[in-house]
Amino acid sequence: MELISPRCAGLDVPQKTVVVWARRAAAGAMTPEVHPFGTTTRARLALADWLAGRGITPGAMASTGVF
Repeated sequence: MELISPRCAGLDVPQKTVVVWARRAAAGAMTPEVHPFGTTTRARLALADWLAGRGITPGAMASTGVF
């Protein structure tokens, strides 16, 4: 399978948290990370910093609730 993006993330958005699964490819190996974040403004800013610090720009979000 062809690697399209070496750094990407998926966000699952339940009601009270945001769980991020990030993947980074380097030197032929994949490094996955899973991290939960809260839903406050401060937590969302921390999430943005966390993604930016890993060089992750593309992402996908999933939610099953009504917002």
